[in-house]
This record gives sequence, C-alpha cells and structure tokens, in this order.
Amino acid sequence: GAIGRVVAELYGADAAEEVIIQYGGSMNDKNATELLSKVNVDGGLIRGAALKVADFKGIIDAFK
Repeated sequence: GAIGRVVAELYGADAAEEVIIQYGGSMNDKNATELLSKVNVDGGLIRGAALKVADFKGIIDAFK
C-alpha cells in the first residue's frame, strides 16, 4: 500500500517490511474479516466492540 511505499522510499525495503500497519477506523465483528484479509493491514483499533464479549470474539475469530 501507499504507506509501505513511502516507508520504503524513506528508510528502505527492510524497514517497510517491519512496519506494522493498523486500520485507524473502528474495527468490529462485521468488518474485521474483510480488513484483516488485506495484505497491508496488520491489525486495527477496536472501540465499542471490545466491550461486548460476542462482538470481540468475532474480531478474534477473524484474526485467527
């Protein structure tokens, strides 16, 4: 993605490979599978879904 390309240009390919990219929107049980399936997304911010066991479990299951 664009962030990885910028990091590679500034700091080299090795640095770009080591960068962890988090989705900055609110990840939830409904969008986690799609977001985590993207090659350049390593994780995400979890807000309200972290307060509901079933919703949080959906995110964990998507991560697996």
